[in-house]
Amino acid sequence: DFDGDQMACHLPLSVEAQSEARTLMLSSHNILSTKDGKPVAVPSQDMILGTYYLTVVRKGTEDKAKRFANYDEVMLAYDSGAIGLQDVIYIRIEGYGLVKTTAGRLIFNEALYPEIRQFVKEEDGTWSLGKVMDKKMVGKLVDQCFQAFGNEKTAELLDRIKSLGYSFARRAGMTIAIADIKVPEVKAGIVEEADTEVNKVSRLYRRGLITEEERYRKTIELWNEAIDNVTEAMMDNMAADQDGFNPVYMMAISGARGNKQQIRQLAGMRGLMADPSGRIIDLPIKANFKEGLTVLDYFTSSHGARKGLADTALRTADSGYLTRRLVDVSQDVIVREEDCDVVGIDLARERARLARNTKDALTYLKDDLIGRVLDRDVVDPMTGEVIADAESIVTEATIEALAESQVKSIALRGAQLGSDSDINHTNIVQTIALGEVDDTIRTTLRNTMIENMLGKDTVYPVIDSEGVEIFPAHTALTEEGIEAILNSDVKEVQVRNNEIHGIEVEAIVEGTGVIEPLKDRIVGRTAAEELINKETGEVIVPLNGEITDELADEVVKHYDTVKIRSVLTCRSPYGVCMKCYGRDLGTGGQVQVGEAVGIIAAQSIGEPGTQLTMRTFHTGGVAGDDITQGLPRVEELFEARRPKRNAIIAEVEGTVRVVPNDNKKGTNTIFITTAEGEEFDYLIPYGSRIIVKDGDVVSLGARLTEGSINPHDIMRVMGTEATQRYLVYEVQKVYKSQGVEINDKHIEVIVRQMLHKVKIEDAGDADVLPGDSIDVNTFEDENRRLRLNGKKEATGVRTLLGITKAALATDSFLSAASFQETTRVLTEAAIKGKIDPLLGLKENVIIGKLIPAGTGMSRYRKIKVVKHTPELEDLVVDTEVVNADIANETTDVETAE
Repeated sequence: DFDGDQMACHLPLSVEAQSEARTLMLSSHNILSTKDGKPVAVPSQDMILGTYYLTVVRKGTEDKAKRFANYDEVMLAYDSGAIGLQDVIYIRIEGYGLVKTTAGRLIFNEALYPEIRQFVKEEDGTWSLGKVMDKKMVGKLVDQCFQAFGNEKTAELLDRIKSLGYSFARRAGMTIAIADIKVPEVKAGIVEEADTEVNKVSRLYRRGLITEEERYRKTIELWNEAIDNVTEAMMDNMAADQDGFNPVYMMAISGARGNKQQIRQLAGMRGLMADPSGRIIDLPIKANFKEGLTVLDYFTSSHGARKGLADTALRTADSGYLTRRLVDVSQDVIVREEDCDVVGIDLARERARLARNTKDALTYLKDDLIGRVLDRDVVDPMTGEVIADAESIVTEATIEALAESQVKSIALRGAQLGSDSDINHTNIVQTIALGEVDDTIRTTLRNTMIENMLGKDTVYPVIDSEGVEIFPAHTALTEEGIEAILNSDVKEVQVRNNEIHGIEVEAIVEGTGVIEPLKDRIVGRTAAEELINKETGEVIVPLNGEITDELADEVVKHYDTVKIRSVLTCRSPYGVCMKCYGRDLGTGGQVQVGEAVGIIAAQSIGEPGTQLTMRTFHTGGVAGDDITQGLPRVEELFEARRPKRNAIIAEVEGTVRVVPNDNKKGTNTIFITTAEGEEFDYLIPYGSRIIVKDGDVVSLGARLTEGSINPHDIMRVMGTEATQRYLVYEVQKVYKSQGVEINDKHIEVIVRQMLHKVKIEDAGDADVLPGDSIDVNTFEDENRRLRLNGKKEATGVRTLLGITKAALATDSFLSAASFQETTRVLTEAAIKGKIDPLLGLKENVIIGKLIPAGTGMSRYRKIKVVKHTPELEDLVVDTEVVNADIANETTDVETAE
């Protein structure tokens, strides 16, 4: 178009920018799409037309099939015109014997790597080579190549397919002539028959035997059937034309350009149109573009054309705003740890935190402090004497001087003790009332460990400073074990939660069609249970193992529902963990700590938004099933709004009894009787269509009337898990119906953020007020603390927030203020004296700090650069242990190019 679009050109100047551009942004490193893990770089249009033309087989050439000894002979015969590109031939190939193929398929396979050539074993044991390469098959091939060889070779293959495709599209000489658009001869008969049927229906209506509503619906039904029949006849007719080499047919069938619907308008019949309000006009356009439209036909079709243009303009703005809200609600979801099921305790730091005086605390903290740089002078508050200067390094002598002083805190530069700031104030001591014996520390630690770790399996062996094993790995921690650990100088203990949380997934089915098969839902995810081959009893995927493509094929044979770990059940206090997120769809490998998965999720959902329709089809005044579709439906779900015509759902299980015109207003009432004999009644508003009948047995949450279900009702009746399932399922339904693929995990990230708050009902002894909304994790931690101290726990109920509300309810007031309602957010934050923990991306960008994602994460900024020596080669590195170390690493940052 010529609408003056502008684009910026970025030139990476610094070394960092250049290396980032080369490693992260290079096109050959971005072959997979982050939204569904499928190749984003797939040949299209002319290239597909070329590959289709090259690999299709001409009918009736099998009887005259010639035989050849090798590839060169075939090429010679093709170049001299002895055989056509699509003629069936036989060629001898080493290892496969006599192979059935065509010259075109041979050329195409010659361009592929030997490992992915398309040999197919026939039923009689012979081999054939090649498949018809339409858009779908080319996509599969690129995917297969990526799985087998990775980036570099896939990029090379894409180039080869591109050259072949263009070259043969040119040689094919595809053009569209009026003669290529074939109108099926049976069309007139089909239309006439439909006309007769429609007239019969009209007669019934005129006699008063059916209502206007029924007449309208039946008419639409009849015409839709006729249109489908004409389309079928037209496609069959086109396929038979020129032996299947009709250019229009080839373009549509290969996926290069156009589709059945568009060809139907050219050669079939234009069909039913909508009026300005969106209601379908029950008089279809019987002509097609080849036959030409009458004045009335042209007028009827102009409504739709105008609506289409208006829709497109609105959709762009709506989709953009939806993306912005999604980004805002999920921007602080970052992969922050390897596995949320591992609980650790740093005994040295805990002892120091609980110590009674500076001297005791320093004995525990000594190792953490030596070698660190002081940010400012350390002054004894009692004498005013400077114990150590700023910029100096902490030594044994400094520690001794500190121990004799009354200093309560020091400021260190560089790497931190667990926080994400550049300067870290280490509180050396937390004053405990004098007179308490040192046993207090031990008792507190013992209680903490019993509460959080007792009975859970250790991740690594527990070893003291001498290297003696105090407690073995992969063993349930006992009370004796805890005693032994507290009697030693062990620094850290890590245990794994025995109960793995996850979600049950199954194929998403609508009516008889599968919207999303089970395999697509489990590939690249982590198993939350052992998946076993039910015939042989062998383990297909172990607990916490990744489900790869091959394993998924095997799992699907034995399971209808699979329990997988999910972002929805991840226990990471901030962000998510690697195991619960699973595969990084953009790279095809395990997701890395530091990946900003929230932003990826938001953009994966928002970006295809422009492809969704704005259409809200009304088939007349029918209270039809879910009227809202497309983008407005996605928005309605993410904003957790009450749908326009929401369905009434059963709040108990039981048997239905419908009482029509139960009261003076003429409304219906539904009674549900439970197994215990209790009766519940539901008043059905006037105009709602009931979809249950007397004697039906309904389950909890089943719809009683037509319409979409209000997610808040599901939350109230069936709880959090059912709500999560419903939202993921419904969003998928909209995107899939438009042919857009999005991986579940992106939708799960957003749904997690919508359900992350608890509304306090009874505060107990907690430091909150009834009616407060607090984070689920904060709520659970607070209750754990209260339980430990024998106090009364708080009670609350999980709430479902729409994305706008959830974005404003975030812990960060900077992020909320920069999103919407700035004045209100800032005023409230000022009144409450809020503190922003700076955990998300936005708030760090606002104040100009490094973002806590990617290389900006503290764990990646604390890496020591060591000179490479031959001795290092001999070290076998246990990555898990190294990762555990990095997480607690507190050495200074040294960067080197």
